[in-house]
Amino acid sequence: MADRIPTAYKSSVRQGTGMRNTGMKPDGINVPVQDVKVVDRPATKYGLTGIKTQEKRQRQVYDKSYYIGIVRQKVTELRTEIDNFEVEMQDIQRDAGTFKTLEKKRENLIKEVRNLEGELADYNLSLDKKRSDAHAEEVLANFEYMKQQNQRHREFLDSLFLERKTMEEEIGKIEYEIASINAIAEEKLTELYPEERSEYAQLKMENKALEDEILQKKQLLEGVNQRLNMADGRLRSDVMKQKANHLREQRLSLLRRKEDLEVQMNEDNLSFPEARERLLARAKADGQVIKDTENRIKEVEKAIANYKKQIQDLDAELKSSSDTSNVQKYEIFYQKDKEMTEFIESFESTRKSEMEMIKVSEDNITSLLERIAKLNDRRENLPSQEQVKDWESEYQFKVDKTSDSAVTLERLRAQLAERQADLDKTKELHVRIPQQLKKINEEITRKLNELSTKYNSVDRMKAEYQDIIKKLQQKKESLLAKKESFIQMIRNLNMKFDTKKQQLEDSKIAKELRETEQKLSFNEQNIFGLKSYIESKGVETNYQVLVQDCKLYIENINSILLNRYR
Repeated sequence: MADRIPTAYKSSVRQGTGMRNTGMKPDGINVPVQDVKVVDRPATKYGLTGIKTQEKRQRQVYDKSYYIGIVRQKVTELRTEIDNFEVEMQDIQRDAGTFKTLEKKRENLIKEVRNLEGELADYNLSLDKKRSDAHAEEVLANFEYMKQQNQRHREFLDSLFLERKTMEEEIGKIEYEIASINAIAEEKLTELYPEERSEYAQLKMENKALEDEILQKKQLLEGVNQRLNMADGRLRSDVMKQKANHLREQRLSLLRRKEDLEVQMNEDNLSFPEARERLLARAKADGQVIKDTENRIKEVEKAIANYKKQIQDLDAELKSSSDTSNVQKYEIFYQKDKEMTEFIESFESTRKSEMEMIKVSEDNITSLLERIAKLNDRRENLPSQEQVKDWESEYQFKVDKTSDSAVTLERLRAQLAERQADLDKTKELHVRIPQQLKKINEEITRKLNELSTKYNSVDRMKAEYQDIIKKLQQKKESLLAKKESFIQMIRNLNMKFDTKKQQLEDSKIAKELRETEQKLSFNEQNIFGLKSYIESKGVETNYQVLVQDCKLYIENINSILLNRYR
């Protein structure tokens, strides 16, 4: 150690090792070093600490105490985590209790707010009435009107409730009847043969499949109708489509007008004899139509006279018929049918009275049973079976005849209605045919005037049309020139617009505006986050619940102390 160089005398340069072929030699003591470059210094894999000595080999197999220590460490970590979980569970339970109290408080506040809103609405209403100088009598009248309206609504709702209840009871009865009918049907099915039962099951499955298919088709139809209504609504709301439809209709009308004009032009090109022949043929066709119409009118009048005669004969037969009892029976049956219809319409109103009548009938059952017993004693005086069969056959004959008479009467009424309609049409024809004849005569006169004036000036009309064509051609050329100038003007304006747009995008003000907009959005996000943070902290710092709990605790303690001292 005596030969060791003191620390203060060490050189700042690492000493060489004296290895071969390194070109490094030990320097002298306290020799100044010049031109040293730290960057050019070679680095080894050991860094600046130097070469480390080899460490001692570790144990490959540990003993029991090592593993026990690891297990204890893990157990400690698990206990720590369990404690943390328990603390978190307590916090969650506490938060849940706080949430329940806050939820109750929220519900109470909502109720209070609703009550206050109602009071505010009343105050606003009274303030409006005061501003409008409304009298107290008007306010009271409005109050009474609203009260009566609410009473009517209440009565209407009560009636709806009762009606719903009765309908539910009726539905229950109907369902019970349906169930009983199904049970009877099942009993009858058990009596059928296996082939008939299988055929019934197959028909039932087909019926169900058809019902499902009908339901699907109905849903599909509803969807199609809904889409059609939506498309129709869009079409009606779209101005351009409406305009297109209008233009399409206008185009069709113009095409029809063009065809008419072409026909007229062709007539103008015809010679005078041909045009005269065509006009005479048209007049002859119109005359034939008029003649056919007159013949048809005569036939209809003749048929009407025949039908009237038949109706009179039938009325006479009905009046002079000796069997007036059938008509009376038909009228009785018709009256019964009418009474049944009225009974069905007024079923709800008469149901109570019918229930009372049922009670009366139940009271009369005893007397009826006694009467039945007496009638059983009188069986000896009953008519024979042959007499009963004769009466039944006679009754059936009268019923059939009555039904035939009713059918005949209905048929005659239908025929009378048809003939009456034909008569009305004939009357309309009587009114319409003179008007049509008048129009046809006017048309013939007009055509004759055209033959004498229009068709003799073909050259003049051709010259007029040539002038019109030249004017339209000149107008077309001027419009095309204006079109080219407008196109060039639009191009120049588009170029100016693009340059202005590019200048605006390249300007510093636009960049500053974009940056300012980004900053504003960022600041708004920060403001929103701060507001939400402040609101959350405000909710957390709500001490009113604790104050209420403390007051409750104090009241409980005071009550306990008072009870003890008493």
